[in-house]
Amino acid sequence: MTDILVLGDVHAQPQDITRQLENSKHMGYKPEAIIQLGDIGIWKDVIKKFPRLDIPLYYILGNHEDFHAELMLPGLPDCYIMLKPDKATNICGLKAVGIGKSNFIDQYNTPSGSTIRHEDIKNCMKIRSKIDMMITHDCPSDIGMRSNFFGPWENVGSELLEELFLDIKPKLWLFGHHHIDFTVFNNGCHFIGFKVSNDGFGILDTENKAVRFASSISER
Repeated sequence: MTDILVLGDVHAQPQDITRQLENSKHMGYKPEAIIQLGDIGIWKDVIKKFPRLDIPLYYILGNHEDFHAELMLPGLPDCYIMLKPDKATNICGLKAVGIGKSNFIDQYNTPSGSTIRHEDIKNCMKIRSKIDMMITHDCPSDIGMRSNFFGPWENVGSELLEELFLDIKPKLWLFGHHHIDFTVFNNGCHFIGFKVSNDGFGILDTENKAVRFASSISER
């Protein structure tokens, strides 16, 4: 059995990565990798503050990043690995694909560069190998996700990601963006949403493809 630490939105607070990693170890877990679900905080004044880690951290972009700063990504320590929509990455024995970004719920304020692209969906559909796990910032629509941002809103999520789900049908789908722990089985897939990293983390058991949620146990 292998443990993977799963973090929701970091929101440019890189100290939360090391804090929750230490919290997980304090609770007896031994993570061999970290998955971060977008809104990591790619900003010019933050990118050099991300800690160097002794395990790989796999991440995607969210909708709260400086999308003009993507050229600065090589400034991250080499243990940070961005997942791609056109390539399956082996994470502790699970084949994973990542699609970042998302519309704001208030779409009139959605910045250029933050939206999921049709091109990314099509590229993911072209992957011929079996995908065990999807990692996205938003979730597919029609899985029963609710949001209280400017709401309440019923059945939020991305129609493009729903289209992707119906095509590839993975067994596990992890997402952030909505800032709450969420779990549901839908059409053969276990969808799991995560709260922000400041409030807690998840531990993914790769053998059983199950997640245990944990709340923060120490201050920043």
